[in-house]
Amino acid sequence: MGTMRLMVGVFLFVGTGMLVAAGFGYQHTKKFLEKASTAEGTVIEHSRHSINDNKNRSAPVYYPVVQYKTAEGKAEEFISSTGSNPPDYDVGDKVKVFYDPLKPKHAKINTFVDIWLLPLILGFIGAIFTTLGSLFWYFFLRSAPPTSLRLSAKT
Repeated sequence: MGTMRLMVGVFLFVGTGMLVAAGFGYQHTKKFLEKASTAEGTVIEHSRHSINDNKNRSAPVYYPVVQYKTAEGKAEEFISSTGSNPPDYDVGDKVKVFYDPLKPKHAKINTFVDIWLLPLILGFIGAIFTTLGSLFWYFFLRSAPPTSLRLSAKT
C-alpha cells in the first residue's frame, strides 16, 4: 500500500504542478496578446534543426524565419518557436505576426499552435496526471486505513 500512496502522491503532485504551469503559461500568453502589436511578415528562409527519433535516427525540422516591420518601420526578424517537416510555409509566404512593441524580437506567428501550444500541452498532461492520481486515490486508497492502524490491529 505504501507504493500506491507514493504513486498517487507523485501523480497528484506532477499533475497539479503542470496545471499551475499551464495557468501561468495561459496568463503570460494572454498578457502578451493584450499588449502585442500586429504586422504582416514574410517567411524569408527556414532554420533547419535535426531531432532524433526513438530509433536514434536524425530527422530535419524546419522553423520559419520571419521578417516584418514594426509600426515605426524598423525591420525585425525572428525564428518561429514551432517547426515541422515538411515546412508549414514556403519562402515568400505572408503571415500575420504578433510582436511586443517594447521587445520586437519577441514575436509569434498568428496561429493557434504558435500561440497556445505550450499552455495546451501542459494543461492536457496535467489534467491526465491529476485525474489518474484522483482516480487511484478514490478507488484504492480512500477507504484504506493508515498503515499505523493496520499494524496495531495485528498485535
